[in-house]
Amino acid sequence: MDDAKQAKRKYQHEVKRAKARHWRTFLENTKKNEVWTVHQFTKKRLGSTVPSKYNYPSAASLNLAIMQHFFPQNPNLVDMESPNVIYREPDQDRDPAHP
Repeated sequence: MDDAKQAKRKYQHEVKRAKARHWRTFLENTKKNEVWTVHQFTKKRLGSTVPSKYNYPSAASLNLAIMQHFFPQNPNLVDMESPNVIYREPDQDRDPAHP
C-alpha cells in the first residue's frame, strides 16, 4: 500500500477515535437538564427531503412531487365507493349547529 493511502487511513482512524473520545466525555459530563440536548444529538436526522428541480425532468413532475411531499395521502382515508362503507345522507331539516 502506498504512503498516501496509509496516511489517509491513519488520519481517518484517528478522527474516529477523537470523535468517540469527545462523545464519551460529553456524555460523562452531561447534567440532568441536558438530557434533551443529548437526545437531539442521537435522533436520526433527515436530510433535505423537499423535492428540488434538479431531480425532476419537468415542472409538472416536480409539482406533483412537491404536492405529495407537503400533502401526503392520508393512510386512514375511507374509500366511499367500498361496499363495506355505510354512508348516511345528512338530515335535511336538522340544524347542523344543533345536532
